[in-house]
Amino acid sequence: MSSLTVVVPFWDLPDQLLQRALDSVNRAAPRGTDVIVVDNASTAPPKCSADIISLPHRVTVGAARNAGLAAVQTCYCLFLDADDELLPGAASALLDVARRDDLQVVAGRILGRRGGLNGAWSWGYPPGWVWRLRNHPRALGVVNVYRNAVPVVGAAVLRTDAVRHAGGFGDSNRGEDWVLSVGMALAGSAALLDMPCLLVQVRPDSLSTRDESESAARRTRRDVRHRLYRAGPLARLLALSAVPIHMYTAHRRARYRHSEASGRPGTGHS
Repeated sequence: MSSLTVVVPFWDLPDQLLQRALDSVNRAAPRGTDVIVVDNASTAPPKCSADIISLPHRVTVGAARNAGLAAVQTCYCLFLDADDELLPGAASALLDVARRDDLQVVAGRILGRRGGLNGAWSWGYPPGWVWRLRNHPRALGVVNVYRNAVPVVGAAVLRTDAVRHAGGFGDSNRGEDWVLSVGMALAGSAALLDMPCLLVQVRPDSLSTRDESESAARRTRRDVRHRLYRAGPLARLLALSAVPIHMYTAHRRARYRHSEASGRPGTGHS
């Protein structure tokens, strides 16, 4: 019996990209892994052999992932975007650590490039300083309150009951993963595995490029704080302390994205 389900939201992308993502699951995950494709009201339905959940109207990527989560019947799950690819053996390695150490989240490294398949590999995530906390899960959880530092999409295996208990993904197209990870990491049950696990293609039609405004960045941080308000007294205190830092990083991120789009040197990721 399978212990892992991969959930893949699909939203009007070329079928060859979806097939590349699904082929990568076969190379990355244990034999017999379940795969669910969530068709987010695409103009043309996806063509694949995986189980398909068809949504009647377009929703956010966070809501689409939650629709897939509702159908998961395995102990662990992994959420993969349809234009990304898992690296060989990655999901199996993450799953092994999650089982061995009874963890809610085990995440690896993400490699990214802009410009689609022909772009240059230009960035990695989480950033280098985060890895210094890999042996200090409580500290990692606190840091994740102030800055999104723990992947829960693509390069991460999650315990299904913990994802549901945390409230699932946020209902948005940006920062919905941070809304989920903030509570799970704060519980001190997250670990980082130092191996490349995911290739991310940042394309013009990627969901992550659709709203780079400062107001969108502020909304993301507000949603993170709202999730924390429901997580207990300590989490509420951390949420209150995060307000000025969130305001600053939202402004800084928007400035960076604007300068990047205009071809001028940026001020750095945040």
